[in-house]
Amino acid sequence: MRAERWVFWLLALIVVGSVPWRVHGWFPGGNENNDASIYILCAESLLRGEGYSYLGEPFTVRPPGFSLLLTPLIAWRGVDFLAIHTLVALLGALAVLAFYGWMQPKAGTWTAAAAALALHVHPAWQEWSTQAMTDVPGILALFGILLLDRRVRAQPTLRHEALLGACLGLSTYLRSTQWILLAALLAARGLERYPDGRSGRGSERAARMMALLGAALLVAAPWMVRDALQRSDGPSMQNFVHSYATGMLHEDAGDPASPSRDWTQVLTETAPVRLADITAELGSLLRGDSRQLWSLALGSLMLIAIAWRAWRDREAAWIFALLYLLVLLVYFGWRDRLLLPLLPLSMAAVVLSLGSRRMGLAAGFVMLVTGLAMPAEAPDRVRLKQLDEARRAQIAAFDAVLPESARCAALIGWHHSVGLQRPVYSLVFALRRGQTLDGLLAEERIDYVLVGPEAGEQALLPALRQRLGPGEAAGAGWVFRVPPR
Repeated sequence: MRAERWVFWLLALIVVGSVPWRVHGWFPGGNENNDASIYILCAESLLRGEGYSYLGEPFTVRPPGFSLLLTPLIAWRGVDFLAIHTLVALLGALAVLAFYGWMQPKAGTWTAAAAALALHVHPAWQEWSTQAMTDVPGILALFGILLLDRRVRAQPTLRHEALLGACLGLSTYLRSTQWILLAALLAARGLERYPDGRSGRGSERAARMMALLGAALLVAAPWMVRDALQRSDGPSMQNFVHSYATGMLHEDAGDPASPSRDWTQVLTETAPVRLADITAELGSLLRGDSRQLWSLALGSLMLIAIAWRAWRDREAAWIFALLYLLVLLVYFGWRDRLLLPLLPLSMAAVVLSLGSRRMGLAAGFVMLVTGLAMPAEAPDRVRLKQLDEARRAQIAAFDAVLPESARCAALIGWHHSVGLQRPVYSLVFALRRGQTLDGLLAEERIDYVLVGPEAGEQALLPALRQRLGPGEAAGAGWVFRVPPR
């Protein structure tokens, strides 16, 4: 027991102690972290007393937990990306320690420590541990609930189940994927093995499941009701997604009136292609490699290991992994980072499926060495600094041209809004959904349209020049004055 404590504190020292060397204060922008700007903008709305809103409208797509976590930092420091990234990195360090705590009784102290360090040094984990996104904090919530579930299963009372449900309900305010974990916890209780001859097991099982489900719904219900009451029935003009339900059930994720998805096509075409992509991505350890034989083979072994653990153990962690995988197969918006929760679970499944702790320990150290040897996933720090400096220079160039009270729009306004500290409306979603440029500019009373140096934004230049004239150069971008109406 003493050795276990020393290993834990040594691991904590390494993981937490590396945070100052891992974090940075640069924010290059880009499509992969668009959500980061929305979380920040919603946190600023909370601080202004406008509620959880974006551009003055209630934001109903994602839960408010991460923006709430950011509000004290932004109130203290403003939009300080070094402070924000430090918070996420610390939550990531806690997630690594929670992964170790969950795995240690299953695999042994040294194997769990090696696997936790392998996760900590993995390039994809390092990248997303320094982003203002919920992926890494969501994994902390995942393993935190799994640790609490272990305690509850050791003393299965209705009170303990209700406590677990309440904590899980709270975690849904941070990351919506926790609803999948709730389904996994309920399934694990339904499949739980009881000792032979135990009486009343059916009624006891049902009561525990109802306590868990009821407490989770009771805690989460207020926000669910709020979203249902404040969500517009029309298409989303400032976001890609209207709601997760719209995205899963309709062809246009932003329009609940769009045609339903063709589920025959989804199941026969989309899902098989997605499965191959997921298998190769897992097999390449989230390196984004193309489908090669070795990555498909290794990824298949990882998925088989997860399925084997689910069949053998009937535990919520493995059931969650399978349910999460099924959701990804038909999910409307694919990003490689969505596989991040499966990274520690697939590592654990492989280690635990090798048949002996000695083999598991060897596999854990192989994973650690592999993680250390893998090249960085994200741009290096020199490149990150250059991208951030270019972003700041472009924001300053826009700011020098724009009047203080001007209403602005851009192809996608999220990053511009954070940089300029003023509302910047998005054009792309309304244009995709049939609204004309003139109609959109008039409806939102836009005074200026901003075009940044990115290729996607530059593609808007011909239409803007035809409608609004040559425009005014601003840094590497352009500003177009909309004539008064």
